[in-house]
Amino acid sequence: MSDETKNRLKALNFLSEYYARLLKDIDEYRLRSVIEFLELGFFEGISEYLGISVDDSYSIVKKYGETISGFRVLSILRTKDIRILAERILKLISSYPVTDVGRCRVLSITPTLNRSIIEDRLKLVDNGLEILKRLRNRGLLSRVLNILSKARFTKPPHEKPLVIATSSREYYNNLSKMFSVFHRVELIDSKDKFKQLISLKEPIIYVGEEPIHEPGVIAFNELPNLIDINPSILINYFTTRKPILECFIELYSLVEGFSDENLINRICEALSLVDEAEKQSPPDFKQIIVEYEEKINNELKKLISTSSTIEFRKALESMLWDITGRLKLTENERKLLWEAAFESFELPFQFHPVKIRSLEILYVKRMMEKKHMKLREIALKLKSYIDDVDEALKKLFSLDLEIALALFTEEYGLTKPIIGSRGFAFINGRNLLLQAEEFKLGLKLQSVSYALGETDTVKVKDATPLNIALLTGANSGGKTTLIETIAIIHILTLHGLPVPAEKAEVSLMPLYMFKRKTAKRTGSLEASLRSMGRMFSDSRAKLVLIDEFEALTEPGAMGRIIASIINNTPPNTYMILVTHLAAEITPHLLRNVRIDGIVAKGLDEKGNLIVDRQPIFNKLGISTPELVVEKLALKARNRKIRKTYRNIVDTIREGIRQTLLKWIK
Repeated sequence: MSDETKNRLKALNFLSEYYARLLKDIDEYRLRSVIEFLELGFFEGISEYLGISVDDSYSIVKKYGETISGFRVLSILRTKDIRILAERILKLISSYPVTDVGRCRVLSITPTLNRSIIEDRLKLVDNGLEILKRLRNRGLLSRVLNILSKARFTKPPHEKPLVIATSSREYYNNLSKMFSVFHRVELIDSKDKFKQLISLKEPIIYVGEEPIHEPGVIAFNELPNLIDINPSILINYFTTRKPILECFIELYSLVEGFSDENLINRICEALSLVDEAEKQSPPDFKQIIVEYEEKINNELKKLISTSSTIEFRKALESMLWDITGRLKLTENERKLLWEAAFESFELPFQFHPVKIRSLEILYVKRMMEKKHMKLREIALKLKSYIDDVDEALKKLFSLDLEIALALFTEEYGLTKPIIGSRGFAFINGRNLLLQAEEFKLGLKLQSVSYALGETDTVKVKDATPLNIALLTGANSGGKTTLIETIAIIHILTLHGLPVPAEKAEVSLMPLYMFKRKTAKRTGSLEASLRSMGRMFSDSRAKLVLIDEFEALTEPGAMGRIIASIINNTPPNTYMILVTHLAAEITPHLLRNVRIDGIVAKGLDEKGNLIVDRQPIFNKLGISTPELVVEKLALKARNRKIRKTYRNIVDTIREGIRQTLLKWIK
């Protein structure tokens, strides 16, 4: 194993014992591929090379990403709700790369609190936008994407185990340590054992100081390395990447600054050697023999009525010389061919089956020996091109990722966030997932601006710089959508991706998200409060998003519980809590809390709710059950039913008036 592979292998010390053992059971070049797939985020390739499930390989790639970013996903995305949302976002973005590697790479991006890593990732977007601009100016974008879509790893061929033999006990012990996992290692301790081995149909590798001159024996007088034993292992490293390298060469003239000429020349040289290796397959002996048996019989049929036995023999020998030349037989093999032809000369003509089978074994062994030595020669040359191939692959798949992120950024109108330290603010933010639906259905969504804490660059008018806010207001007014938007903007920032806002300043901090819970079963309140336990013990700055815990118990008790949650959160916590219980919560608060409201203006002519989804800062928003009932009243045809609905509306409005008076006092 090369020193470089050993060093890269050290980065895999996070793997469990089971997966570490799997890596020990593959050859150096497959191991190199697995490490490369890890670095590229290509978990599907790891699944194929290690023979494990895609889910398991995805987990391995995510863990590797965590070691690079310096943070575990669970230490940043602290709740299941926020992790599910992050997965939905990455799945959306993964539709933009055109390569399998690019798609896997997006899905396996991990969040980080490391500012420099985030800034480096955001630079990929800048690079992609610049590349898009140049390609569009030259009318080449579609062509480049089409070429990239063909850049795929091919499936590695199944390697047949080889037989490695030696008469030296010392060599046998060393060879067993080096190759017994993949190949059959034999100790020749008798003449019978030697005869048994050379009688095999396949050639054998012999290691020893004594000379061996037997057909199909590939001899080494000193301990061989992996390429000596099986040069196809290294050649396959290149052939599985051949389609990608061909795309790389094609892209060179299309994408400005994509690669330097020296690397292109090196890749062309490597591909030339790969083509040479692919031409080393020996002729199909059986097919050629069957073909000539048919030719001989056809020729003899023409001569049977007019020619003598001597002419028959001349015609047959002419065909045999053709076979000898086509197969490039040795003198011993030629003699065996003649014996097979004249052993029992009769019509219809057929080579003697035993003799022709002996010739086939002899010939195939010799050709496989010749092929092995030629492939070894090619493999030794190819070895110097491995780093060039790795560099070419990184460039190509980086191009795919950069273009994909740029296209995603353009389509959704995203911007690079400014990294802050004491809160967040964004102008005209949009819910990315709803925006995707907007594109499909042709809807027009309202953007909103929001802020929490103190920001240095991006300011939202009237947003008092407090760390905690209660978000109140109309039913179906967009409160849940807003906190999801806030979560999305933070998730994208933590992954080093642009955000759906005109401007945004975001602090790097862990995220907690608790979605709406209802008392559907005994213990819901207990389970919900227990899920918040980690939030109270986490002393780091963090953002907590809570969506309506109202229905877990009666309003008065719930108001006191929510107030106590707010009072007991660590001081550097940023929290937004969606609630209809502001009046029940505020009397028990011991901390400064901003109350923001989303206001419903009424119903339109079709009975639909008219809502300004932009929260009004420092204003209580009242839920609007009266508008729901009023909608029913408008649709009711029965006069008594309509009157009943109107009475209910009046009662609700009086209750709201009393609540507002109480809250103001």
